[in-house]
Amino acid sequence: MTFFMFELKNKIALNLPKILLAVFACFWLVLWYITPNSFNWYLENIAIFTAIPFVVLSYFKFRLSNFYYSLIFVFALLHIFGAYNTYATSPWGEWLKAMLNLDRNYYDRIIHFLYGVMIAPVALEIFNKYIKTKNLLLFAVVFSAVVAIGALYEVGEYVAVQIVDPQAGLNFLGFQGDIWDTQKDMALQASGALIVLFLIFIFML
Repeated sequence: MTFFMFELKNKIALNLPKILLAVFACFWLVLWYITPNSFNWYLENIAIFTAIPFVVLSYFKFRLSNFYYSLIFVFALLHIFGAYNTYATSPWGEWLKAMLNLDRNYYDRIIHFLYGVMIAPVALEIFNKYIKTKNLLLFAVVFSAVVAIGALYEVGEYVAVQIVDPQAGLNFLGFQGDIWDTQKDMALQASGALIVLFLIFIFML
């Protein structure tokens, strides 16, 4: 029995990225089928369909550790849960709003911050394979890349909305009356990345 369990754990560890992809696909299909806002769902999933090919490619070209694939998996799940209703009306955000008596649904802000926290270590692992140094240059490059990708996503949101349906796109963008919403989202992404990269750098010293 002990040997069987050992072999099972090894097989799960070896195939964990494939398992996570399959589980994510199941969640995606269920949420796609039951989403009450199809327009928002398809727009939000442009990011998913853009990212998945790169994640799959990484498995074959420069496989990351299971920990980093798990980070990608969790972040992708949080993203599609936000896309299911729209970020601005996410039930989790509404629960937090009611519990803490907040002035808005903060689910989108939390996810933008977690983007920096969870994707920056993944980017660090990827860049570390090509930049053979542990000094500040590596961390500066990673930080810049994470922030740049986050900014491109914000620009992509605006462009997609303008092309498809500017009026309906207001729900997708989820400003909730805040004209500085985009800038705050980008600041949170940068803050999350900066915090986690600083902690990793300090730990490596």
